[in-house]
Amino acid sequence: MERQAVASPDFVDRDVIGIYREGPAVEIHVMRTRQGRLIGAKRYSYSDLETPTTDIISDFVSQYYSHENEAPTEILVPTPVVFGGSLGVLLGETQNKKIKLFTPQRGTKKRLLTLANKNAKQAFTDKKRQEGEAKTTLERLQKKLRLRNEPRHLECYDISHFQGTHIVASAVAFVDGIPDKSLYRHFKIRSTQEQDDFQSMYEVISRRTRRGLEESNLPDLMVIDGGKGQLSSARAALDDHGVDWVDLISLAKSRIKTRNQQDVQRSSERVFVHGIKDPIVLQANSSELFLLMRARDEAHRFAIEFQRKKRRKASTQSALEKIPGIGPKKRKQLLAKLGSAKRVEQASLEELQSVVGPKLAESIRKYFSNFPQAPTKGS
Repeated sequence: MERQAVASPDFVDRDVIGIYREGPAVEIHVMRTRQGRLIGAKRYSYSDLETPTTDIISDFVSQYYSHENEAPTEILVPTPVVFGGSLGVLLGETQNKKIKLFTPQRGTKKRLLTLANKNAKQAFTDKKRQEGEAKTTLERLQKKLRLRNEPRHLECYDISHFQGTHIVASAVAFVDGIPDKSLYRHFKIRSTQEQDDFQSMYEVISRRTRRGLEESNLPDLMVIDGGKGQLSSARAALDDHGVDWVDLISLAKSRIKTRNQQDVQRSSERVFVHGIKDPIVLQANSSELFLLMRARDEAHRFAIEFQRKKRRKASTQSALEKIPGIGPKKRKQLLAKLGSAKRVEQASLEELQSVVGPKLAESIRKYFSNFPQAPTKGS
């Protein structure tokens, strides 16, 4: 995308809206200039807009500035908007300022608009290229792993614990090779209180499969972080729910081979596929291996993040029981008033005093001021 300093001698706060479309596929690029300088840009992609371009711009402007975006005093649009003057007046009334919305025909403002349109086209082209690369990667992955389905929707699952306690799991989703965080999920393991990765994985896949059958949104491919044992547990969960159409693989971390203290080698990442005896080794640095490793690493990160949060919450909750003078009744009052143990820890002295009085409030603040922080590393 073309980037350059945008200077204007009038130092006006201005947004420049560019557009590029191919049929119903539309890319909109917003360049934000303040005091004559470019301070940022935003892009928006749409795939099914069949309305005229003027209507698209009008609707976009109305929605864009009706949310969190503060309107500048001047908005340049790529095509004249029906009732553009009225729209500018309406926006000005809602934001208590005079706003001018128009399409320049010449000069510096016309060049700014041309640049915004050019950036919108470049963003559109980049997106199409990335989509094409993602499709190629998915087709290769399907072929190399002998999958029944093209893995347009894949999910990766990971189990995390801290010294055998606070066992949790994560599920992250990639759609067409891109993370879709709206589909990410956390799981608190209920079926075991001890470290048992096989039982934990069975529970997670069972719960995910049951919900997927109810909501008709099972993925094309399930990726398990682990080896044959975790893979077998996941397969058992799918079988117990009668699901045989979802592809299932596991990705095992590379092993370290040591011949002597000076000679350390790392083996290739291994992919285990249900029904195939030996692991499949994908070519190092291939896009298909990178996709699986990225999903695995993202699942690991997401699980650890949740596990730390859960551990911290439990630690804070138990801390309330250790503060001198805070019995069951006072704990109940604090939680009822402040909502959670975390909020008790973060509460100001005045907030605490309103619940338990000055003396106990001082005790609580003193205790939490010495309370150990959550560790930065977990397992």
